[in-house]
Amino acid sequence: MYKTLMVHLELDAEHGPLLAVAADLAERFDADVVGIVACQLVPLVVGHGMVPVQVFESDRTEIEAQMGQAEQVFRAALAKRAGRVHWLGLLTAGPPTDAVVEQMRGADLLITAIDAQAGWPGPGRRVDVEDLVMRLGRPALVVPARAHSLVPERILVGWKDTRETRGAVTDALPLLRLAKQVVVAEVVTQETQLPAARTHTGEVCTWLQRHGVVAEPLALATGDQYVVSLDAIAEQVGADLIVAGAYGHSRMREWALGGVTRDLLKYSRRCSLLSH
Repeated sequence: MYKTLMVHLELDAEHGPLLAVAADLAERFDADVVGIVACQLVPLVVGHGMVPVQVFESDRTEIEAQMGQAEQVFRAALAKRAGRVHWLGLLTAGPPTDAVVEQMRGADLLITAIDAQAGWPGPGRRVDVEDLVMRLGRPALVVPARAHSLVPERILVGWKDTRETRGAVTDALPLLRLAKQVVVAEVVTQETQLPAARTHTGEVCTWLQRHGVVAEPLALATGDQYVVSLDAIAEQVGADLIVAGAYGHSRMREWALGGVTRDLLKYSRRCSLLSH
């Protein structure tokens, strides 16, 4: 059960879809909700020069004003949870992604949004969602800009026989128990791989049944890209949510995502629960 939801907002962004999903899930799970915004102040020293104090103070004033606006929108959207809503507006000296990762020690699930068309005002003003997902140590529910709500009645599990996917399915159990239909699908590239895929998905469905989730196994061999195939299956079953493992490798403290994870983050039309 998710007892504490953390909702990550960006400054000067459209929060409607994100907050609609967060408010709905907070009611379903009777959860506390923590809203968080993190933003890095202009450093006082850049290269070999000093930033004028007026610039530093102007930057702080602008950020604090935007954080205040974000807090108002957040509290209005979560008004039904009034006594169980908390706010963190963090002005940081380092990358804002680090600050959000650190705060996740006290939450069960992060709800965040990503917009592939959004501008990039600089690393200090935006959390790197790709980096965030890989470093959280908690599941992340990623809400696309086109989403209006999340009613988790039909859920598609994109199965791969990996540690990341096993963790994602375990992390998703509270949502899976709400669903009317769960499909566990493994997509392979060759017909010869289908028997193993059927075994994998069948065993996962048996495991889910022991945890109170009725699920259907599905194994397909397709020549399409994995995310294309997964999206086609999601369309076919009318999935509201895709559950998948998040993949990548570290690159001197940064994360380079695998193509599947990047595509799910940037191009999926549905909410995705991702876990690394």
